Amino acid sequence: MDSGSSIHVSRDRDKFTNFRKAPTGHYALCGSGTVPILGYGEIDIELSSLSTKNPKRKLLRLNRVAYCPQFPTNLVSLTKLEERGMDWCHRTGEIRLRGDIIGYTRRIHHQYVIEQDKSSHTILATSLRKPQKSKRPIPSSANSDLWHLRMGHVGPGALAQLGNQTLGVQINGPSTVKCPDCALAKIT
Repeated sequence: MDSGSSIHVSRDRDKFTNFRKAPTGHYALCGSGTVPILGYGEIDIELSSLSTKNPKRKLLRLNRVAYCPQFPTNLVSLTKLEERGMDWCHRTGEIRLRGDIIGYTRRIHHQYVIEQDKSSHTILATSLRKPQKSKRPIPSSANSDLWHLRMGHVGPGALAQLGNQTLGVQINGPSTVKCPDCALAKIT
């Protein structure tokens, strides 16, 4: 779930049903650039339950998901889910539909995740919570690899601006070549 995304995005063509080719010129913003949207379709994602003894398999169908094989991660738009009457509580991880719990998010890489693929790459991640006021001193630098993952594989320039403008820290961005997902997607 991403509270900043206005569309659902997937880079895995095998998950799509009712796939339709996108009109020429459709693109999604990613990091400091754009990636082409090659099509749209539906995707079913499996929601996790807290029960480990008797987990119930629940599927959530996402409609009009943009297929972007060059996008660094898959996203579910929280805004689109809210339009369908769903709510998400980040503290408990509960995903609710009209008050009923239908699934949970998990935290991976300090990010909220709905579903994870077998290769342990994050499939559907959420955006960051708003920073809480703290009496702790703010560090002067932050882990660039972690923020690179958290922010959807943004480039070094975007990470530097994030640190300066919002966190008040210096974030030296990793080389996108060192990130396996960025290298695979050929993001510069």
